[in-house]
Parts: sequence; C-alpha cells; structure tokens
Amino acid sequence: SAAGIIRENPSLGIGLGNWRLVNPKYADNTALTDRNFTKITQRPHNDFLWLLSEVGIIGMVFVVGFLIYHLRLLLKALKRGKDSDDERYLFMFCLISLIAIGIESMFDFPRQRTIPNLYLWSIMGFIATTSIQSTCKDKYQNALPKVLAAILSVVSVFAYFDMKSNIYSQDAKYYNNNNMPKELYASSAIALSFYRNLDNAGTPIYYYMGIAKHQLGDKNAAKLFFQKALQLAPFHIGALTNYMILLGELGELTSGHKIMSIIQHVYPRMAKSRLDMAKFYLREGRKEDAKKILLEITENRNFFVPSDVVAADKLLLHVEQ
Repeated sequence: SAAGIIRENPSLGIGLGNWRLVNPKYADNTALTDRNFTKITQRPHNDFLWLLSEVGIIGMVFVVGFLIYHLRLLLKALKRGKDSDDERYLFMFCLISLIAIGIESMFDFPRQRTIPNLYLWSIMGFIATTSIQSTCKDKYQNALPKVLAAILSVVSVFAYFDMKSNIYSQDAKYYNNNNMPKELYASSAIALSFYRNLDNAGTPIYYYMGIAKHQLGDKNAAKLFFQKALQLAPFHIGALTNYMILLGELGELTSGHKIMSIIQHVYPRMAKSRLDMAKFYLREGRKEDAKKILLEITENRNFFVPSDVVAADKLLLHVEQ
C-alpha cells in the first residue's frame, strides 16, 4: 500500500500522520470481514517507505540531507587524531548505533517507538554539540541554551494539549462502548478543544460526536459530524457505515448507495453495509434494488462469512414473498 501511495503522491506525499488514514484505499483488505473489521493498520514495516509516502521526494531530500550532514560530522570526528581513545570509541558506538537503527528501519518501525527515538535524537544531539564545541564553541555557547529553552517550551505546550486530548478521547471511546451519548458528546467536544481531531487509533473525534448526536436523535447534526469525520479519514469503516445508515434513515437512498459502493470497493468482504442497504430498499418497497444487492452476496457464498450469507438468504425470502 505504501508503494501505491508513493506512486500517486510522489512529490509532496500525503502529509505527516496521514498514512493510516488513506492506507485502506491502497491496501488489500480481503482479510477484513464483519467479524474482524476493528483491526487497524497503523503503519508499514519500513520507516523509509513510511516517510517517503508521507513527505514525498521533496521532504525526503531534507531528511536524507539531515542524516548525511550528521554522518559527515561523525566521520570527521572519527578521523581527528587529537581525540582520546575513549572519545573515538564513543564516536564508533554512535556510528554502529546509527547503522543498526537504519537496518531496523528497513524492516520495522522504530520511528514509532520511544526508545529508538531517544537513542537516535540523543546520538544526533551528541554529534552536533561535539562539533560545535570543537569548532565554534564561543559563538554558540550563549545562544544554544536560549534556543533549547524556547524549543522545549513549545514542545511542552503541544505535549500538554496532546495528552489532554488523548485522555478525553479515551473517555469518549469508553462512553461509546457503553452507550452513553451525552457523556460521549461532552468528552469528544473537550478532546477536540485541545487542537487534536484524531485519537491515537486514527479515529476522527467527529465520528464519536456523530454517534452521540445520532443516539440522541439529532440526525442533521449527526450527518454533519459524519461528513467532517470522512473529510479527515475518508475510508474509516465506522464513519462510512454509520453515515450510510443515517442516510438510509433520512430516506437519502441514492447517497446511501454511493457510500455502500465505497465500502464495497475498499472492504469487499464486509457484507453488513450491503445488508443494511437492502433493508432500506425493502422498507421503501424497492424490492428489485434490494434483490440485486442480496444476490451479490448469495452468489458468492464462499467469499463472505457464513452469518452474512444466512442473513442475505433470509432477506431474499422476504423479497420473494
């Protein structure tokens, strides 16, 4: 899927953090059924492809340039003859560590993990400060603490917002699982106020707000929130399914059918949306439209899970009565 993303977005990529949101469009989702649809692929097992798909070739030029710059500083430090043996061993350790992280990045995702990130950025910082101390210490020694203090201040503010939003989004998930719509909406609104519109799993906060409004009976507000959720994560199965159901309840069957077609294309083995759409057609007396959907399931019995096929058979009996 990363290769497909890169082919369609070679220059600028799809933006940092967006891989998991658009991945379903490019992935082979035939392993996903109505029984295991909650499985979410968060990232590829290759950090270089991950970065290339998100920042594009232009962004990767800066990333590679950053790495090469620090490697050059490290190699220069290794070549200096005036360093003690202890310092040379330390520089050698840094070089071996960078090589190890690079190899791991080709087969895994250390970029996502805390410990490899601490190693990487500590090594990069050590290389940079060693170079500064040996070449232009006097020039930077007064400015560096101020710059670091400013960076840490900004990072601390964003980390606080991220932490608070994550706490309330976790509460929203709990309220959603326990059918508590008022609490769900309140927690979601607070999570959104901390400038984060996705939870850690990549679920849009607007999705939870749409669920809450739907359960509270405000279908127009729910429709708006589901639309906003799909603008952020256009292939989120929960947002797609609930938006389709809402459109069916509002009698907007043409729009609902379009959403069902998207689900059918991206998640071909998930039959629940088709069964729900068939029920809406039956409710409106459009038996031929319902029959067409149901036959697609019953004529491909081995492709769908047995429970979905049984449900389709029962609905077909109702159509033919």
